[in-house]
Amino acid sequence: MSTTPSLPRLALFLSNGRKVPFPSEMKTLIIGREEDSCDLVLPGKSVSSKHCYLRGGVLHDTSSFGTKVNGEPIKELELRLGDTIKISHHTVKVVLFDEEPSPTSKSKTKPPLPKPETKTRRFPKPPLP
Repeated sequence: MSTTPSLPRLALFLSNGRKVPFPSEMKTLIIGREEDSCDLVLPGKSVSSKHCYLRGGVLHDTSSFGTKVNGEPIKELELRLGDTIKISHHTVKVVLFDEEPSPTSKSKTKPPLPKPETKTRRFPKPPLP
């Protein structure tokens, strides 16, 4: 009996730590500024009310401001693992859904900053009289 390997589940990882799974093949994820009609709301004057949508792994730009993937303007593009989407000042990364857990919405703490390297300064000893 052979089993079909399951495809990795992708998600959108927002700069605020929120992770949104890709919709199933038949559903649409609408991204934009309008809270009443968008599944993923991004604030900002240069985010269109319905900026873009994701269906079947393909990102469709419907904005008047433009959407970039990996620094290039797009109108329609199949997203791949590791792609970076730029919508106005928002950066969204395509990641594996099970990859590194995102912080819970209740947690307001930021991860600690790395400790700076410390260097020991050595001064020459004064000459003996």
